[in-house]
Amino acid sequence: MANRYLLGTDALLELSAFGATPAKAWGETIRLQDCKLSVIAVGMAFEVVRYELAADLARLQGWERGLRTRIAELERLGVPTIPVTDNVVEEWIPLRRHPLTARDAQSGADIVVSQDTRLVIATAKCFGLTLVELEQPYHQALRQLGMEIVSLK
Repeated sequence: MANRYLLGTDALLELSAFGATPAKAWGETIRLQDCKLSVIAVGMAFEVVRYELAADLARLQGWERGLRTRIAELERLGVPTIPVTDNVVEEWIPLRRHPLTARDAQSGADIVVSQDTRLVIATAKCFGLTLVELEQPYHQALRQLGMEIVSLK
């Protein structure tokens, strides 16, 4: 099935990183043309890079360049970027208050899943796509909701 994966923010960042990552290892097992991007995940990826690396201009510019290069490559492969539509919002509404917990990458603490991430989840659910992200505690809850998840380790 073509275009069956939706790349989460962390998967997109890892695909754009220098060196080996779980997302790059996974990406070698599939056709990248079978992926889609969420406009929210793309925006969140740029926000993470700019916020996390604001003090290190050279690293910030390198990461932004890498992210832009990866997105351009995906676009050349025909990977579409999905906007937030009325149907996505309909999927997001019940997710807004669903108890979803994530693990903070830096502190390791449990945190409530952001509404931005919930919009990415809703996009995958709306279009019947398998969500691809680094492993998170909330993935089990999404599977119970009938979603397919690739939890990268």
